[in-house]
Amino acid sequence: MGGLRQPHRTRWQGLGRFNLFVAATAALVTADQMEVAHGVAGYWLAGCSAAWTLLWMCYFVIGALQRQSFHRPVAWLTTGQSVLTAWLPGYLLLSGRMLH
Repeated sequence: MGGLRQPHRTRWQGLGRFNLFVAATAALVTADQMEVAHGVAGYWLAGCSAAWTLLWMCYFVIGALQRQSFHRPVAWLTTGQSVLTAWLPGYLLLSGRMLH
């Protein structure tokens, strides 16, 4: 039975390859957003999309390419991007402090 199990290091490769597909799609969305962006909000949204495209590419590198040395920097990148592109704008919008 032990021969049927895959080594631990390959368990996340499928998810890593999926993140490449997500990153490619997000890159196309980012390009579309840059084309139609007007004003600060439009460019901010395109920038957020570009930031998340980079993050999904990092997940591809970690998962599919098995670059274990990327774990800590990508964890910090994930935390920073989550705060700056989701949590903070969401809080400001819900509290009425962000113009839309």
